[in-house]
Amino acid sequence: MSPQAVADMLDVPFRVFDVATLEAETPRLANPSKVVFDEIGCHGVSEAAALAAAGADGTLEITKRNQPMPQWRWPECRFRRTPRCRGVNRVA
Repeated sequence: MSPQAVADMLDVPFRVFDVATLEAETPRLANPSKVVFDEIGCHGVSEAAALAAAGADGTLEITKRNQPMPQWRWPECRFRRTPRCRGVNRVA
């Protein structure tokens, strides 16, 4: 299902912003990212899009928080009578 179809189903507008519009929001970003800039050419995506949608007087009640990357692991498979995947190693 396309993003536009989901928006239509929920009866909400579907808005898309180009890189220049997102980059124009950089002075208002709480946590601009050099990594994101190096990858796509603007310092933020979600936070910048929310600010662009809110307009010049808009603010965010909750800003993006920088968090460490989660430590992902591949599922661990255990073999008993029949080979069967029993779940994922949980990271504490």
